[in-house]
Amino acid sequence: DNIIPASSLNTFNISKKVSVEKFDLITVFSALNTLNNQYESSKGYPEPGRSLRISLTLNKKRNT
Repeated sequence: DNIIPASSLNTFNISKKVSVEKFDLITVFSALNTLNNQYESSKGYPEPGRSLRISLTLNKKRNT
């Protein structure tokens, strides 16, 4: 049988929005597979290890 063992992943996301005059600054930090577990989604196809992402988004506020 090609049964894949059960696995669990830990994911972490945090975001913060800051308003500065005419702009909103949104900061996001996320980590997928924080414990760097090795696993397969399909038999013979390993998934990548830990991945980290940091993003900054600057949005101009609309005049209302």
